[in-house]
Amino acid sequence: MHDFHEVGNELHCERVPVARIAKAVGTPFYLYSHHTLTSHFQAVDTAFASIPHITAFAVKANPNLAILRLFAKLGGGADIVSGGELFRALKAGVPRGKIVFAGVGKTREEIAEALRAKILLFNVESDQELRAIDEVARRLKTRARISLRVNPHIDPKTHPYISTGLKQSKFGIDIDTALDHYKLASGLRGVEVVGVHHHIGSQLTQVQPFVEALARVLELVDRLGAYGIAIRYLDMGGGLGIPYQDETPPSPREMADAVLPLLRGRDLTLIIEPGRVLVGNAGILVTKVLYTKEGGAKNFVVVDAGMIVVEIDAGPPIDAGPPAPSSLEPTVTAAFADGGTTAVSAKAEISPLATRGRNFFFCSSVPNMMSGCGTPMDWCAEMSAVRLAS
Repeated sequence: MHDFHEVGNELHCERVPVARIAKAVGTPFYLYSHHTLTSHFQAVDTAFASIPHITAFAVKANPNLAILRLFAKLGGGADIVSGGELFRALKAGVPRGKIVFAGVGKTREEIAEALRAKILLFNVESDQELRAIDEVARRLKTRARISLRVNPHIDPKTHPYISTGLKQSKFGIDIDTALDHYKLASGLRGVEVVGVHHHIGSQLTQVQPFVEALARVLELVDRLGAYGIAIRYLDMGGGLGIPYQDETPPSPREMADAVLPLLRGRDLTLIIEPGRVLVGNAGILVTKVLYTKEGGAKNFVVVDAGMIVVEIDAGPPIDAGPPAPSSLEPTVTAAFADGGTTAVSAKAEISPLATRGRNFFFCSSVPNMMSGCGTPMDWCAEMSAVRLAS
């Protein structure tokens, strides 16, 4: 679900007209629904409430500080893949003990930063990375808590470019040889083995691959226990899909109902790393139509936003007007990079940005806006909203 809807012919975010916000802050800007983000997080988090768990938002899905702060306030952690994402997570108030560091290319400098920050653990992708973490930890006179990312060789039944748990994937360690890698890790003085990690892909629309992968990883957990390596954390990554067109992905509750029977009775803390399922339809890019252009084969709409960087200047506060009939809480967040936030209430003024001046946000997932518009030129409105999807 999401909270972007039309009232008459005017797009609203929750109970606030998008055009009114645009008049206040100017275009282009990203607009996020506080209610959508909150309900999505709680849908995932409560689905696993019956067992010890950490819901660690995959920061790569949207590193906006306002969104990270919201999830932190809701009790969430962070799945990071760089020193920059570590900086953002800490700045947003994510508890250090709920941050997991994944990614195949951690530098020694990033490893040192994470160790100084006392994050929960590293998800390790290779023996060379494992030895680098050990070396840095010993130099800093500490021990690094680690999980090894294993490849369970399960087909996630998604696009091959985002399938990450197969034998040919660049991620992780072959599950069939994982015991040898764990033996190596347990003998290193600078690391403490605490977990197992797997992530089989993104945009999964079926439950069965999650179940099959978890079953294979739990077999490994049992083998490790028999060898004397006790596992405390099981990180099953993310990957739950969202509808773009005709997809019907399972809900977080359906996913939890399928995997929880495998986990009950085990002394494990589950780590889940939802990304696009939390933010994929929670925001829009609001941009102003500048010109229209008729071509021989296509019609085009020229707007004031680009594909890479959005630059925003804070506008003055304005009255958001009387409330519209709705059962939703009238809370909207226009969130900007560097932590700037415009909070809009149907009964209050639009607040000034928390961070004044120019704010930059890099987004690699904005679609080709309006290219090939096949509608008559007089149909195009003065304002355009492009729904964001991770």
